[in-house]
Amino acid sequence: MSLSNRIKILAKIFGILLFITITINNDPMNNIAQARSSSNNAIIIEVIDLGLSDVITQSETTYNRTIFLEKEWNEIVLNMTVQNFGDPLDGVFLQVNMENYSSQRTFSKLEQVGFVKAISYQFELQQNLVLPVDYSDDGFVKIQILVILDHTASVQIPIISFSINQTEILVFDNPQPDENVLLPLFGGNQQYVIQPSSIFFLEKKIVVHTYLFVKIPFDMQLYATITISLDGVGFDKVQINGESFASKGNNYLIFNLSLTESSAHFCSLDFIIYPSYNQLSDLTKVSLFISISGKLNELSGSNSKNKLDPNPIPWWLMYPIILIGLFAFPYYYVYKEHLMARDEEFLDPKRSIKIK
Repeated sequence: MSLSNRIKILAKIFGILLFITITINNDPMNNIAQARSSSNNAIIIEVIDLGLSDVITQSETTYNRTIFLEKEWNEIVLNMTVQNFGDPLDGVFLQVNMENYSSQRTFSKLEQVGFVKAISYQFELQQNLVLPVDYSDDGFVKIQILVILDHTASVQIPIISFSINQTEILVFDNPQPDENVLLPLFGGNQQYVIQPSSIFFLEKKIVVHTYLFVKIPFDMQLYATITISLDGVGFDKVQINGESFASKGNNYLIFNLSLTESSAHFCSLDFIIYPSYNQLSDLTKVSLFISISGKLNELSGSNSKNKLDPNPIPWWLMYPIILIGLFAFPYYYVYKEHLMARDEEFLDPKRSIKIK
């Protein structure tokens, strides 16, 4: 093989290896890892007041509003603060239409947990109805809000007096979790009235529906630290995602839970809390507070065969090593071999004669 051909082959090999090195250095997973370490993870939530406060006097009511979104946000959440002053409600149906997108949910007073009922929303107290909205666009957006009241069955026409105190749209981008940074959790603060332990058949658990908004890559898990606080009464334990955590009658509990990627933009977490009724002697007003922080960890055995591990050598040091190892040394040996061949031709001139 001639010297020129060898140089061309080595040049091609060098070009391919250099391209691979640049590709590895620019791997998106590496960029995500760098972003996690350099970002301050500040959570910016913009609040848009819809100017919607009203006293509803009929079972079904519709409201129309128009808002302006300056940019496309990852998440849009409706937060409506309500309180019922009329006859008892079994539930409130809430539907939000934004252009061609629709989100809906029924907020029930009681939820079925096993063989018994559990308190979910007590509309006689001020409650926050939280509903994530499936929408992604910017500019002027028309919003239609439908509220349907489901009154407890009765032979009489119900007295309807349902107050909407405030309605707001919350827009934000999902943060990358970092240690000691509180994550956006909605629906975790509620109020209840609990019956005393002497009325056994009215004993109920508490069900709390929450939404956790966070980015969890497919090959990682969120190691979450969850804090639950009950003001007014203690609780024996709490269940979440099939796992139980004991509190032993305290009104404060901190525990850890691992969460993986969800198919939706958020994680829907349902807490089942078991109040400690033996501490009660009368009707007791209880305030509940839940907060979550956490950090991302690699899933065990999650390394894909198609994914290369991050390069431990920095790129500014890797390039000179590649240039020296893949370019200088091969060319040196090729040049050395060329000199040896030339010396052999000089000592044996017959080798340079071509036979025709």
